[in-house]
Amino acid sequence: MLNKRMGCLEHPVRQEVYRWVCENPGAYFFEIANQLSIPTGTLAWHLRVLEAEGLLEKIKFGGRVIFYPKYLRDAKLEKALLLLRNKNARKIFDIIAANPGISQSDIVERFGLHHDTVRWHIKRMVKAGLVRVKREGRSSKYHLGEAGEAVVNNDIRKISPNFVQFLLDRLHGERLRPELKCLEGSTLVIKIKPVEPYEDERMLTIDLSKFSL
Repeated sequence: MLNKRMGCLEHPVRQEVYRWVCENPGAYFFEIANQLSIPTGTLAWHLRVLEAEGLLEKIKFGGRVIFYPKYLRDAKLEKALLLLRNKNARKIFDIIAANPGISQSDIVERFGLHHDTVRWHIKRMVKAGLVRVKREGRSSKYHLGEAGEAVVNNDIRKISPNFVQFLLDRLHGERLRPELKCLEGSTLVIKIKPVEPYEDERMLTIDLSKFSL
């Protein structure tokens, strides 16, 4: 378990890892290590602690283990966003967003992709809630689903009050007194105040304004 002398997000390196994953959900291990210049052994330890404390979750995707923050967004939405990392999936999603009610044949014609390729990507996006299908006679028309609407409306860059409360609850303890300093759209700032007066305060800042798929 955690060293009783230092809380989970009180550790400066661990806090930086958590912040970076919040701002770059779906990051894989070596990406985090390279971006933050952290030795792999050190990073592995901090990630294990963050997982054990329920702050991060890891899943396998595309042959890699990736990490994303818990409760920042709905878990289903986080996984749906991963699909849009694929170039063809993103093209298909964008054309559906720009042309609600488009048919699979029209998508194939515009991109020159094989029917099976388009069908495969659409099936995955429908399952993830990015796209929904509407039957019109014998044909299928495609529109954005709930998760898809969240993407185009930039809801994926908004920080919810529920996430803020989750973090405040996780930070509060015998040694720490967290204080919300700012919550404005895509930016969250929490002051982490140790109970002991001789210990330094820290600021946890999470900024989702530059998050992109």
